Formats: sequence, structure tokens, C-alpha cells
Amino acid sequence: MFALSCDTEIHVSDESGPVPVVYCILNQDDTIQRLLLSKSYLSINADIPPSSADSLLITGKVNVTIETVENSQVTEVNRFFPTGVSKDSGFFPNDRQWIYQGNFKIKEKATYRLIIEIKNWDYVAYSSFQSLGSFSLVDPAYPVGRKIHLLDDHNPLVHWTRSENAAIYQVGFRLHFKEIRSEGIMDKTLNILFATTFRRDDPGAFYSYTVNSNQFYKKLAELIPSDSSLLRRYSGTDVFVVAGSESVGFYLNSLQGQDPFQFFDYKNIFNGQGLFGSLLTAETKDFQFDDQSIDSLAYGSFTKQLNFLDSDGHRKN
Repeated sequence: MFALSCDTEIHVSDESGPVPVVYCILNQDDTIQRLLLSKSYLSINADIPPSSADSLLITGKVNVTIETVENSQVTEVNRFFPTGVSKDSGFFPNDRQWIYQGNFKIKEKATYRLIIEIKNWDYVAYSSFQSLGSFSLVDPAYPVGRKIHLLDDHNPLVHWTRSENAAIYQVGFRLHFKEIRSEGIMDKTLNILFATTFRRDDPGAFYSYTVNSNQFYKKLAELIPSDSSLLRRYSGTDVFVVAGSESVGFYLNSLQGQDPFQFFDYKNIFNGQGLFGSLLTAETKDFQFDDQSIDSLAYGSFTKQLNFLDSDGHRKN
């Protein structure tokens, strides 16, 4: 009888050093573009934050550029420059976070190439993607004279055309209202976002999304704090659809469909981790809810505690 065995060493930590972590979603609706750059770090216990505030920061000279490529030719080169911003509360100890910012307009259906040079590391990370083509919100349309009905008997339909190079869409309402206090009136705006839809096909005409009325009021109640010291008066609604590039679509789709036994972290940054893509919005402004919807906002089971005035401008206890 023979007993054979082997001894295999398993290294559970990667000692190759930190890698850059990059998140850059170009805003095709604006001229100010931002990029978040940090680095990975090695930790024996992930429940314990790093002792140094610089654990996520890349020090030294860093060059961040984005090139616009059209017809295989570089037609524009834009530099990003670091600027300090306040950090959200969270796990990591530093009070400030550096972001990189550039000022330029994103062209439709062009190739954008990101290049990050880290001089102290003698390191280059890069990525590229194709920006989105314009698209239109088909329905609801014509806000003058047309009101939105949001009750159990009617779930509004949103229709929009395809955006070339897009892979994901999100429908949203932008609610405008006034908060009335004893000391004055303040204008408020709230974005209410619904589920994302992953679409890469050509619908031939337009895509559709049904807004569930009950879910709308429920989400509204979750986003607006109740406050008995004030009254609220509904002002109007904008309807919008946000399109995301293929990289954004694949990233969000990988998060939504995560298998707990198979972790998959999508990225499109070479020599690094993270995401490079863009967003584009189509919208129609200045819709009004009909009287029944405003009354449901004022006295419905989900939103009664928010103290909205009814369609007559009154508030009944």
C-alpha cells in the first residue's frame, strides 16, 4: 500500500501592489465632466478601515486626458485637473476626496478614449467607448392642456425612441412643489427614479415602460420626510428618460444579476478597475397632475402624512 500526497501553497493575497480605480461617466447633457480616481489597497481584515487617510489616494503627478476620435482621427484632446471635494460619510477616514474635472461638450456617436498616466508608478491605464446618439421622449407629450392621471385605474405609459450605442434606460419623474412654513415659502424639486431596463435591441418604433401608480406614491413617501410644521403644494412634473452607454448597461446589469456563488465585477478599464461611459437624457417639462391625482397625493394612504394641499388648495384633517 502506498500513500501519496502533495503540498500546494495557496496565496490568498495579491502582493503585486495597488491598481488605479477609475469611475468616469461623461454627462452628454452638460459641459462639466468629472472623474473619480483612487487606488486599491491590501487589508488583512476588510472590517477595519485603513490607518492612513492616504490609503485610497494616488500621490504625485497624474495626467488625465480624454481624446475624441472621429473617423479614426483624434479631433480633440481635453485635460482633466484635480480639485478637492467634501467626502460623504462612510468607511474610509479621509475628510476630503480628490476628483478630476474637465470642461468640454460630449459629441454624439463619437469614440472617447481615456488615458491616465501615473508618473510615480510608471503606469498607464486606459479605456474607450462610443458615446450615445440623440433620442426622443414620445409619450407623454404636449404638456400644455394634457394632464397625467396617476391612480389605481390607470398606470401611465412612457414611450421613447432608441438611442444609438445605448444599452440601458431609466424612466423618471421630476416633481416640483413648494414647502409652506410660517417664515416663508421654499421651492423644492425631487427626482423619482423607476427601475432600469436593459435594452440592446431595435424596437422599430419605440420602447415602453409602465409607471405603477401605487409604487410612485410609495416611493414618494420614502423620499420626502413627513413634517407636521409645514404644508406642501404641488407645482408640476417633468418626465424624463436617461440612456446609458453599453459599458454603463453591462456594469449595472452585472450588479442586478449577481450570482451569490459567482462574483463578477464588470470593468472596462485596462490596467485598472472601474467604469468609463456616458449618460444622455430626453425629457418633456411642465406636465400637471389631474385633480384626482393631486387629491390622492394629499389624502392617499402612502402620502397623507406629507401634508400636500388638495386640488382645491385646501388641507382637510
